[in-house]
Amino acid sequence: MILWSPHPGSQTNFLRCPAWEIMYTGTRGPGKTDAGLFKFAKHIGKYGAAWRGVVFRTEYKNLDEVKVKGKQFFYQAFPGCKFLESKSDYKFVWPSGEELLLRAIKHDDDYWLHHGHEFPFIMFDELTTYKSDYLYEAMKSCSRSSTIGIPRYYISNTNPYGPGHSWVKKYWIDPKPARSAHGTLIDQRVRFDGDLLENTHLMAASPEYADRLDNIKNEALRQAWRYGDW
Repeated sequence: MILWSPHPGSQTNFLRCPAWEIMYTGTRGPGKTDAGLFKFAKHIGKYGAAWRGVVFRTEYKNLDEVKVKGKQFFYQAFPGCKFLESKSDYKFVWPSGEELLLRAIKHDDDYWLHHGHEFPFIMFDELTTYKSDYLYEAMKSCSRSSTIGIPRYYISNTNPYGPGHSWVKKYWIDPKPARSAHGTLIDQRVRFDGDLLENTHLMAASPEYADRLDNIKNEALRQAWRYGDW
């Protein structure tokens, strides 16, 4: 039984991409968070405890959806996977030793809670919720591994709009290099632009969703969330 498979297009290309720094943006709904979780999961069983990751949001309450999605997928795909609920843990653990932590960081000083740690996999979920690029840049220092041969990924996803719209746009959108089916290369970092209509599962389950986005009265918000317009 197939529990999950990527949609053709941006999800598939994102999962195949070997680059270290990757952004997955576009409209609401193409499955950006799902793809990020499975980019971590595809290496389960290969490296044991050396394969360690963290997913960041600005608030713990905003990690609820990540936790729910992870439980839905990981528990079925990896028998024995558990989620440790206490805030001192708050992470997925696998019998083979891998860990995926869920953490809230919001203020610049929050970086120091992770200073000195090694995370081969780091993911910022909803990057435009961060008002400045400080934490995004600072956490690059933790993207490392002392074990030879471990892949490293520094990934993020977001829609246009939000308190960090300007700096994310400047870093990821304004350079405007040529696009291709395999992503947009920007100084060795890669951006993928997803579209709601690629997510055939969502469209089948909630066919009215696109219309709801089209009917948002705020023009800037509608263009951002329905069409991925920065």
